[in-house]
Parts: sequence; structure tokens; C-alpha cells
Amino acid sequence: MGRQIRAAIWLNWVTGAAAGAAFFALILLYRTEIDTRTQAQAALTAAQTAQEELELSERPWVSIEPTISEPLTFRSDGGAEISFTERLENFGQGVAKAVFPMQEILPMGLTNFEPILAERDRMCDAVRLVKVPKRASGYVLFPKQALVIPPESSFLTKKQISDAYNFVPHSGCPNDAKMIELVVVGCALYTVPFEPKTAPEHITKFMYLLGKPDKERGGVSFLCASGSPPGLELVNWPWGFDAD
Repeated sequence: MGRQIRAAIWLNWVTGAAAGAAFFALILLYRTEIDTRTQAQAALTAAQTAQEELELSERPWVSIEPTISEPLTFRSDGGAEISFTERLENFGQGVAKAVFPMQEILPMGLTNFEPILAERDRMCDAVRLVKVPKRASGYVLFPKQALVIPPESSFLTKKQISDAYNFVPHSGCPNDAKMIELVVVGCALYTVPFEPKTAPEHITKFMYLLGKPDKERGGVSFLCASGSPPGLELVNWPWGFDAD
């Protein structure tokens, strides 16, 4: 009887030791699996980062810069028009396809730029939502290539001018014309050949102040909403630019 008890105790000990060894083996296996997954994830992340860096270094980067080609003219019907040429340049290492520039002139209310930037984004994003195969026309820019496109006109309606904000007559304007402050907004959209056809277009956005540079206050001065105001320039506004 005693021998049987000792044998049972020994078997229980052996069984417990085996169970403990199996438990520790499972822990080791679990930790090995975690380490393997971590290493695999790190390798995947490194590969994705390398791919993204390669794409960023090899992709095109398109800039757009408008220039006044025909002066701003306030018409007798209460509207206004102006023409711009636009200089496109590809600063990147890859080819830019379906490059599509656009611009618009807008009246600005006081110094609140947010509605202006929102309107610029709405205008550009509306074109961006059009599928590329449906809007495959545009320019092709090779790396380091610049292109000046023909002039295009932008217009202001009488309602846009009158609704700009409650500007007041200024004694220095002909026929007591009102004062107004204008901006020019726009963008250039383009595609990257090595990206999927379903990928969204890349876009470079801009905003310039339109008027006579004000050296004392910075920015531009208000202009008379009459005739063809002389000496107008496009003045850089740093917060008006964006690109992806």
C-alpha cells in the first residue's frame, strides 16, 4: 500500500512538472509569436515609410503663379473683369499629368480671410471630385519644366461687388465711387502617373491680395470701384498657400 502511495505521489509530481513545463513552453511560444509579430510589423512599417519617402522624392510638385495680363476694369453694368496669365512649374522629379489651373477674383470683407479661403477650397475641391478619366485634359509638365499658359479672364458681378460689405464712399474716388478690397484665389490640380487611377488629384492652392501695395501697413490699400485703377499688383499673402 505504501509503495502504491509513493508511486502515485511520484506520478503526480511528474505530471505537475510536465504541466509546468508545458505552461512555460506556451508562455515562451506566446512571447516568441508576439516578438515575431512586432518584428514583422516593424519591417512592414519601415517598408511603407521607405515607399512613401521614395514616392515623395520621385513625384512631381507643381507651383502656380498668376500675373496680371489685362488690367482690372469696372464696367458700366456694375460688374468688373481682369485677365491673368499663369506660370506653372514642376519642381519635382516626376512627370505631372492633367495639370489643370484655375483662378477667381473675389471681394474681401474687412480682414476676415476665412470665407475667402473656404470659397477657394470649395471651387478647387469641386473640380477635384470630378473623376480623372472624365477630365483627362490638361497640361503635361516634365521635371523642372515651366510653362506660361494663355491669358484667361476672371469676372465680378454687380451683386458680388455690392454685397461685398458696407464699404463707404471715398472722396478720392471718381464720381464718389465706393472702396473695395479684392483677392485672387485659385489652384492647380494634377495627377501622378505611378499612383492608382482612383487616387485623388494633387492640388496646389494660392491666394493673393489685389491692389496697391501699402508699405506702411503692409498688404494692399483699398481701391476705387470705378474705371481701371492704376498700379495694381498681386501681393503675396503667406497663409493663403497650401499643397499636397
